[in-house]
Amino acid sequence: MRRFDGRLACATNKDLRKLVAEGLFREDLWFRINVVTCTLPPLRERPDDIEPLLRGFVQSASRKTGRRPPEIDRSAVGAALDHGWPGNIREMINRVDRAVALGDGSALTDRDLFPDATDNRTAPSDAAGETLVAAREAAERKHILAALAQTGNSQKDAAELLGISRTTMWEKMRRYGIDGGG
Repeated sequence: MRRFDGRLACATNKDLRKLVAEGLFREDLWFRINVVTCTLPPLRERPDDIEPLLRGFVQSASRKTGRRPPEIDRSAVGAALDHGWPGNIREMINRVDRAVALGDGSALTDRDLFPDATDNRTAPSDAAGETLVAAREAAERKHILAALAQTGNSQKDAAELLGISRTTMWEKMRRYGIDGGG
């Protein structure tokens, strides 16, 4: 038998007290884990935290990728403040990781942070004759190639960098005719 001394930290977006009352969460487990409760409002309710978190996550993403941290353009800060953050902190981390990994390294812009935005930032001439599906696929292929280049053609590391599974990475590489990263 081995001794273990530790603490358990739990997080949820559910109201466990309410679930216990409704019989949907075990009361005995609730009493075991409810020692200290810390309620953290969603990111969309903490606009003053958005810019400092954005800056911190850019630093972190830059360290992870071995790149110099880009400057953060005011457009990126404005877009982050306007965004509702339905995925909360995890969404911000993933968006920043992708933006830093796939950006040109000079400045992080709103386009880097929200490449899937549907506003009118792209000039109509950019889309002439190209379907939305074709544009999305071309952008996806470009991002996959950039991630592979950045990770020395490691499919595993590139998939991790892009926030997708290895299986999804392999399927996308096959679909876009990317052979081993080239």
